Amino acid sequence: MNDFDRALRQIDHSLAINRTHAKTLLNQGIILAFGKHDMAGAKASWEKVVATAPGTEEAARARQGLDALKEPAGAASSPGTAGSTGRN
Repeated sequence: MNDFDRALRQIDHSLAINRTHAKTLLNQGIILAFGKHDMAGAKASWEKVVATAPGTEEAARARQGLDALKEPAGAASSPGTAGSTGRN
């Protein structure tokens, strides 16, 4: 729906309940990177996924996002879409 600010408010609410929820952190990074163009914020979110849930599918997708941040501008691709791995 492209209402990134509203989505981020909902994510903040969810993270207030569980600061390390991998899917929420992954989605936060996706919204920050591709909706808000906040690469530093996306990097922080994805690094937290990798640190707190290293063996999960979300961590694998977060690593993809982190790798994409290292690529030249314009070459980055999304590490997945919000909700693409189902709900927890």
